[in-house]
Amino acid sequence: MRARLWLPLWIVGSALAAWGATARVDGSVVTLVDYFDLGERRVAAALAAAEGDAERISTSRAIAWERAVVRVRVQHSFHGDAHSTTHATGALIRGGKQVATVAHEIVVAEQLADAKIEIVLWDGRVVAGRKRSLEHYVPERPETDWACIDVVDGPTDLPSLELGEPAGGERLVLGFPGRCGRADETRVVQDDAGKALPLRPLRILCRANAADALTLVAGCVPIGGISGAPCVDARGRLVSIQRGVTESVAGDETTWTLNVVPVAPLVKSLAGAGGAK
Repeated sequence: MRARLWLPLWIVGSALAAWGATARVDGSVVTLVDYFDLGERRVAAALAAAEGDAERISTSRAIAWERAVVRVRVQHSFHGDAHSTTHATGALIRGGKQVATVAHEIVVAEQLADAKIEIVLWDGRVVAGRKRSLEHYVPERPETDWACIDVVDGPTDLPSLELGEPAGGERLVLGFPGRCGRADETRVVQDDAGKALPLRPLRILCRANAADALTLVAGCVPIGGISGAPCVDARGRLVSIQRGVTESVAGDETTWTLNVVPVAPLVKSLAGAGGAK
């Protein structure tokens, strides 16, 4: 078996739609929205089939978690009216007071003095964020790729996810790959980079095969923008944070593994700062 840390060319090609382009797959024009729409329909069918099963993730459970998932924008390198933006996904925790996400997308806020963090809520409201220390983060050590952002002057009624220990079973990964999300229950759209549309996250259904790895069961192979996505178990607990994807090929069979970071170090950090819940 051989593992690769890049995505297949047809996925990379479809990612061009993020910049207003399209790609051709088997002679057909495919946009990024088309690609994610197909994945959403497959996940929707799997979640609907699990309704009523207490051990599985169902549609009603997924809907209850979605409003706690946010878009994280780190704006930096300002030159007049122009600037660069790094996009990630995050999850509200501790009563909406903090956001859990990945360090590798947030570290730019520590490196550049003019960087500022925006947190885009499910309904399109934007609040400011302030990163906590990233002293723990070592790029060569995947288990350190987590970050916590304080919500600055946020609304008092924000939803949040409970942090928990990983176990076996299903995981639902909720995020915004390629700045795409759902404008309603099923319609996939791309976020406006200069505004903030009301968006629900896209969904990827996985199976846990290790504390730091999930096997994709239904949905699309994610691309940039989903890093930091919460990985939620059937009890609604945020148990790990998505940080990357590995493609494995064995003969004619290809599997995709989502590389994740268990939240235990984040829980320990928050406990040291006054308790996690």
